[in-house]
Amino acid sequence: MRIELGEIENTIRDYPGITDCVALVKKYSESIILIIAYIVCKSDLEVEGLKHYLKKHLPDYMIPNRFERIDEIPLTPSGKADRKALPEPVIQMTPS
Repeated sequence: MRIELGEIENTIRDYPGITDCVALVKKYSESIILIIAYIVCKSDLEVEGLKHYLKKHLPDYMIPNRFERIDEIPLTPSGKADRKALPEPVIQMTPS
C-alpha cells in the first residue's frame, strides 16, 4: 500500500475551516509508523468530524494517526513547506 501524502493534504485542505496542511510519515520503530497531519485552521476544529470526513474520502491506511494544530506552515527559502522545521509531535508510548 502506497501512502500518497499529497492526496492526504489536498483532502484535508478541502475540509471547512482548514486553511493549510502538511502530512508526513514518522517512523519511531520497526513496528510504529504514524501518519501525522499538521493543520492550520481558522478556528476550533472538531477532530472527530475531520476523521469522519476523511474516512469517506481516503482509504483507511491513509487516515492520519495524529493531528497537530499549528499557527502556520514553516517555509523554506524557496517557499515550499519545510517539513524538517515542523514541531516534533508528543507521542506517548505505553509499555506492552
